Amino acid sequence: MENNNFKNETMFIFIEDIYFRNEIATRVSISTSRQHETNLEVCNILGISNKKLWEIKKGKSKDINAIINFINYHGFGFSFDCLK
Repeated sequence: MENNNFKNETMFIFIEDIYFRNEIATRVSISTSRQHETNLEVCNILGISNKKLWEIKKGKSKDINAIINFINYHGFGFSFDCLK
């Protein structure tokens, strides 16, 4: 578990709130593991480039809308209520 938390801390470093950063990183990791479509199909559905999808999966993207759309597409129904 500690190793996963350390990995999450290196993802989405532009997000200052550690809880929010870990929540996003965890959900992106799970969404990536749930993905059954090809990357090209996901890119077409979400309207993003392949490079943007790669950045999201690696935790390098700063496009919060694309990140949230990726998470929601895989069935998480992400909302900002988790921060309260």
